[in-house]
Amino acid sequence: MTATTRTLPPQNHRAVALLDVDHTLFFGSTGADEASLELNVSLLEALSRHGITDVYLFTDMTLSSSSVSERRELADILRSRYGFLLHGYITPCDLTWNCFGAEEALMLHKMCMVDNLYLGKFFGPDFQAFIESHAAELPQISRAVAAYLPKENLPGSAFADAILEADLNSGRVSSDTTARSLFAKALGDHIADNLGFKHSKGLMLDLFLRHAPHWVGSVFVCDDNGSVCETISAFEPVPDSRLPAESPTARAVPITMLRVTGLDMEGRIYTEALDEHFRKTHENCWCVVAIRFSRTSMSREQPAVLLAALPPGTLPPQDCLWSIAMPTAQAACSIFSDGADSVPMLLTALAASDADSVARDVSFWEVTPKAPGLSNAVCVRWEVVPRPGVTQEQLAALLHSGCVCCSSLQLQEPTHGSDQPREAASVVWRDSPWHMRTRQVSSSASSFARARCSVS
Repeated sequence: MTATTRTLPPQNHRAVALLDVDHTLFFGSTGADEASLELNVSLLEALSRHGITDVYLFTDMTLSSSSVSERRELADILRSRYGFLLHGYITPCDLTWNCFGAEEALMLHKMCMVDNLYLGKFFGPDFQAFIESHAAELPQISRAVAAYLPKENLPGSAFADAILEADLNSGRVSSDTTARSLFAKALGDHIADNLGFKHSKGLMLDLFLRHAPHWVGSVFVCDDNGSVCETISAFEPVPDSRLPAESPTARAVPITMLRVTGLDMEGRIYTEALDEHFRKTHENCWCVVAIRFSRTSMSREQPAVLLAALPPGTLPPQDCLWSIAMPTAQAACSIFSDGADSVPMLLTALAASDADSVARDVSFWEVTPKAPGLSNAVCVRWEVVPRPGVTQEQLAALLHSGCVCCSSLQLQEPTHGSDQPREAASVVWRDSPWHMRTRQVSSSASSFARARCSVS
């Protein structure tokens, strides 16, 4: 194993980059030679060095055959040449895309562009008033213009639909889709302004955080537009009072905004911004670290690895073996292994599973190497204290999902002459160089389960 540095993202919750396209990611044009592309190599290399490979294009655009083709070509370059995993294309069209279809968009286009019933900007109170005055002809759009509806709309959905259409039509995006995207963006810009965002990318970020994958632990945004940078730097989620009932909750994660000033921007600026970003990440998460040290057992010094929980704001030691971000304090634990560079495989498997599920269902867990002992252990004991209300079936499902490296797993029910789970106090060990083998005992209303796992 190699030492974990402070600038690397935690292993469990990955950082995601939201990248503007024009004058941020590239400064030329696609479809020609390498020189005309003018790709921002300094940015891409800095992201790769810091372990960020998950990317969304975060772009202010409408949908046409040429714009969709250009973005897709750029995405292919990011995948094939730099190894990035491109998860989607987030646009302002997403903010209202699923609220209305092409039929009403074409009706509004005819009203404005052919019949000249409205000659103002597609923005602001006059635009909203015009749409609402034609609610009979535009029922879906009149509803969409009046409220932000994050439950009905998904980040990346507009571009995904355009890609599907292009694939079925020899690369062409229909004029119907282009018209729909024009008014979807106009409505999105209008709603963002009503909610106090100086740029619609603030609301695009809000929508993303309400639908972000569970693995997203932090967000790194790059853009050249000063208004965008100001908006993201001051970002606050839309308050519940401005949302319909049952709207999804925005994820609370560290966010960094970096303004790109040109293709000649120094590489050290990207590096310094990313270093600071991951310092913020550690300041907002519990961090479980593996640290080498020696412990005394049977009057002998034995090398060991301590797994200790560090509270938010505490940076991992420079010489720690590895670190894993945990969403809550309940995920904290101490685990010893049998050698200076050995960590139980079971722990690695659990760390790769959904930490949010672990924190929701389990109040404490510990892995201890067993037979034939600390040295060359081939069997470990996992002690788990589930939270009140968690059933044995739920616990078994969680353990099976996390123990991908186990050849066998059996839950052992307590045998105390009753069909009901026993309510028992939990004994929690904290073994660390700082606390010197202290014991904490707390009451728990949940049953105590044990699992023995043979590790291959």
